Amino acid sequence: MKIGQFANDTDLAYQHEVHGSLISLPGKVMDVIYLNYFKGIVSYNGIQRIETHPVPHAAFREAITNAIVHRDYGTDMPIQI
Repeated sequence: MKIGQFANDTDLAYQHEVHGSLISLPGKVMDVIYLNYFKGIVSYNGIQRIETHPVPHAAFREAITNAIVHRDYGTDMPIQI
């Protein structure tokens, strides 16, 4: 899988490639995206730090899994996010 973020219409600001088995890909992709691309909103409940992301973990994992399952494996093109 290729993951990237554009700075503008033409310039790529960040890019990562994630490789691995089909079973391990969703977890690896989620780790890369949540650590490098999503910016969480931080709040506190007493002394406990709570970080809220723009997309719930379960919904995002489902979207990644659907991209893997429904990919056209007859081509050499990677899944791109």
